[in-house]
Amino acid sequence: MTKQDIRQIYTQKVSELLAQGYQINPETMSGSQGEMAHIDLTNGSEILRVLIESKHIFGRGLYGDTLTIRVGRCTDTIDSCWRTIWNDRLETLFEIKVAKISDNFYTTMEESERMAQVRQDRWRLKNRDTSKPLGEAYKSAALRYIRRQPRMKTCKPEEITSMVKRTHERGKVSYEFTARGRTFTIFA
Repeated sequence: MTKQDIRQIYTQKVSELLAQGYQINPETMSGSQGEMAHIDLTNGSEILRVLIESKHIFGRGLYGDTLTIRVGRCTDTIDSCWRTIWNDRLETLFEIKVAKISDNFYTTMEESERMAQVRQDRWRLKNRDTSKPLGEAYKSAALRYIRRQPRMKTCKPEEITSMVKRTHERGKVSYEFTARGRTFTIFA
């Protein structure tokens, strides 16, 4: 039996199983060059490798895992014994890059860049102190709180000069009411 016979038997078995509805499971075929999976195919004159590579990217607004599905032609000379085909030496014939969103979901690199920008903008806003003035509807609640404070039992709604909701750096929320020159703070 020659190597060609072994290749033929292997290919026939893979073809039979694919025809029965089986799919290639790349999650269990990891190699040693950073790829998740690969399979080498030959027609007798050239060797093509179909591989899935996983990389972690940090930079350009992107961060996270990416997958690259690539078909490459082996450009090294392969002698009669079994040899290693190096992924970085392949001539790329086809390539798709996708970004990982979660364990089961992926998206295009462009959409991933947009999502990373939205995520970064939200993070920046989250870690910033913000204040928002409250409307007249809050006056009755503020007045009830203010009247419970010392020397403020006779406070009138028109004496409340400002009502502000503050969101602090760590996400804490507080309400500040100012009446008769005094400021009262309630932490939510």
